[in-house]
Amino acid sequence: MISDSEKNSIISKILQSSEFRDSKRYQDLLKYLIGESLKSTTIKETTIAHEVFGKDSKFDPAEDPLVRVYISNLRKKLEHYYLTTEDTYPY
Repeated sequence: MISDSEKNSIISKILQSSEFRDSKRYQDLLKYLIGESLKSTTIKETTIAHEVFGKDSKFDPAEDPLVRVYISNLRKKLEHYYLTTEDTYPY
């Protein structure tokens, strides 16, 4: 198990990487997902839309793919980070 300080260090490195440092939206999304995960919260698409993207109660994920697109791109950014960064945590 890694310590909280190690977790924070890893997150900080990721957020400062070229994939994330110029995109506040992706930084906010990643921080939100990590925070909710650490609280063991069930994360729903509509909640992400409201909390991260400022969508109102009329947001309908069936008609607006915003969250799914951002999550898909986030996965690609993280994959690229881990494939191209030598100084990654050994887990």
